[in-house]
Amino acid sequence: MNANTRHNISLFLLGATVIFGIVAYVGAQGDIGWSTLDATYEVNFGSTTTRTQYVFDYGLLGFKGFIESSPGTRDSTNGQYDDDDKCSADYCHKCHDAGASTVTMLTIGLVASIIAVAVVLMRKNDAQSNSDNSCSKKFLAMAACGTMGVASLASWTTWAGGCHEEIVSYFKNVNDTFDLGDYVQLGAGFALAVLAMAFSIAAGVNEGKNVKTHLLPIKKSPNNSNQKPCHLATPGLRIKVQGTHIRGAHRPPSPATP
Repeated sequence: MNANTRHNISLFLLGATVIFGIVAYVGAQGDIGWSTLDATYEVNFGSTTTRTQYVFDYGLLGFKGFIESSPGTRDSTNGQYDDDDKCSADYCHKCHDAGASTVTMLTIGLVASIIAVAVVLMRKNDAQSNSDNSCSKKFLAMAACGTMGVASLASWTTWAGGCHEEIVSYFKNVNDTFDLGDYVQLGAGFALAVLAMAFSIAAGVNEGKNVKTHLLPIKKSPNNSNQKPCHLATPGLRIKVQGTHIRGAHRPPSPATP
């Protein structure tokens, strides 16, 4: 695979990462649920059957949904977790804290993704012009992709442990005859965060191909003489001390003995 194709793959992965992050981000008020509840249960009283449906989408900062009871009575509810008039359940303040932290991490990740896109574009232009492709750009692209990956990982783990489990626990006890907690599921926003993590890490690995980690000097390829080799460690010198070759020493060789 040549450098131009590799960079195009990275740009596709990063473009998808940015889209995933933005969609998960803009649905913070409940338009994109990070957790969802969709449950219907029936209770029989003699010849009368009462049917109740719960439908809620829980976003990073707020929620939207309704409770509908037969015969057709619907109570719509939406609001933010930090509004005590709209959200008074046990999970409200914990979800507010978890959601605010997740928004911060997603913001950091999106900024890192945009930086990664810019750096990969520069690397692609370098490859097309056959100019010297500096190692610093390679490492910067890898670092930016890694930052998005870590931020996405932190965001969905924070939500799962800080809010989702609290919602599940609340709905397990809200009804004595029907366990609504079993119907609380992780939603599209959570899935998008996981995908953003996977795609950004894949882009970072793709950009980091051919990075060398050994200590010996790296020879340039005759077919790519304009490309400087990238290495993570300082090249060592081979010196001879009392007839023994030592690798990795960082000092000039001793003068030859006459």
